[in-house]
Amino acid sequence: MTSDDESFVSELDEDFSEDVPFTSTTGNVVSVKYDPVSRSLFIGFHNGTYVYRDVDAMVVAGISGASSVTRYLNENVKGIYDYESV
Repeated sequence: MTSDDESFVSELDEDFSEDVPFTSTTGNVVSVKYDPVSRSLFIGFHNGTYVYRDVDAMVVAGISGASSVTRYLNENVKGIYDYESV
């Protein structure tokens, strides 16, 4: 991630997105943030951050109760929503 990308993500973190709590300590997910206005879901992995577009808030709410965040994302987000690396 370039410094411009990091600044962009930092600005989003400060201005728009909300932390999504999760309890899973396994897998490679390190952070989850959601911007309810743009419906953008930001998933931080050990190897980078991805933004998933137009994600329904009910899908995001399920992350908090998931016993495995990685499995939940694979079943409910990956391959369903458009995404890009940020």
